[in-house]
Amino acid sequence: MAFTVKLFVHGVPAGKKHWGKSCKEDQLYLDQFYQDNKDIQEYMKVECRNIAGSPSVFYTFIIGKNINACDGRQGSYFALTLKMNTYYRDIQNIYAILKAAYHKYCMGLLLTDCHNFVQFAIPDFQNKNEELLALEKSISDYISNFSHDSDIKPLDKQMLAGGETKSICLSDCDAESALQLIRANGSILVSEFYASFREQKRKQLHAEELKLIQTRHDAEINKIESSTQQTLNDLKRQFESEKSNSAKREKEQLNALNQRLAEAEEKLGKAQKMCNDYKSEIDNYKQKFHKASELLHTTGSDAVSTPISPPTPPTTDYPDWQSNQPKKKPKTWGEAIHLLLSIFIVGALCILYFTVHGVGTNIDKIREDIHTQGIATQVEEQQSEIGKLNTLLKLQKKQRNAKKSRK
Repeated sequence: MAFTVKLFVHGVPAGKKHWGKSCKEDQLYLDQFYQDNKDIQEYMKVECRNIAGSPSVFYTFIIGKNINACDGRQGSYFALTLKMNTYYRDIQNIYAILKAAYHKYCMGLLLTDCHNFVQFAIPDFQNKNEELLALEKSISDYISNFSHDSDIKPLDKQMLAGGETKSICLSDCDAESALQLIRANGSILVSEFYASFREQKRKQLHAEELKLIQTRHDAEINKIESSTQQTLNDLKRQFESEKSNSAKREKEQLNALNQRLAEAEEKLGKAQKMCNDYKSEIDNYKQKFHKASELLHTTGSDAVSTPISPPTPPTTDYPDWQSNQPKKKPKTWGEAIHLLLSIFIVGALCILYFTVHGVGTNIDKIREDIHTQGIATQVEEQQSEIGKLNTLLKLQKKQRNAKKSRK
């Protein structure tokens, strides 16, 4: 069977356009590139298909980015497809031929380079029919003249089985690697922009190293988080314990303070009662002193105005008894009253002294309470009265002695 090569030119210069001698099945195959997602700048798809009962291999070189239609609309594409009736093993050579045809022949003839993008120069490929026929003949002659018999391999059923399309870098796409992928999947994508095996290996090692670092860092982060959480839990427990102990201590202190307050209030009540008792007793002494003073004034005035007559001597005569005894001074009722009043005052003061000094260890507080409630002032006034009474009694005594001496 003779080796045949056909060229198809397709793209979107002004709507979807095709060039080349093709059957209906060929056109259906080429139409799929109109819908394909072209995610890189350029690539070549190699695919084995059974077209109209005849096994065929399609080599399609595609420019899929930065292509504008002849009216300037974006989103177009341009492709050169070689259809062969046998499998050509040298994929790298086919890629180089089609890329050279695009840059050296089609650019300027069918397309215009606008630096940042490429734009179609014609609305229909049929306008350059003669030039494209010449391109097809040149490519066919080049492959036929510069190929070895080992480059040509007949298609088998395994190559036509189909499967998931794999991508491979052009530098890694030697004849044997490409044949293995074609046998396994029925098609491959080849591009200079795909990562090479070496780069993929480097990326894989980098990804594994990054994953190892990430795992190590995650372990460290988990350890730190666990330690931090443990510390936080310990602090929370310590806080709750301190809070509970503090509340307990505060409660105990409050109870102790309440107890002390109750005891202080009880002592204060007793002290107030004792002060009231002292006040009442002092009032009683005061009344007694007033009565004694009134009695003193009454009896004293009587004693001065009316002297007391001496008692009648006994009638019985005792020889030499009266002459040998010392003469005693006559006593008056005023002196007797003065003596009784002095004894009474001294007794009252003694009672007050022992009563006050019997309080014991609370004497300072009682004195302070007495002073606070004005009792000390009353005591001082009473002492002043007593002093006045003593002065008056002494004065009256001097007056009586003076009268006696005059007599």
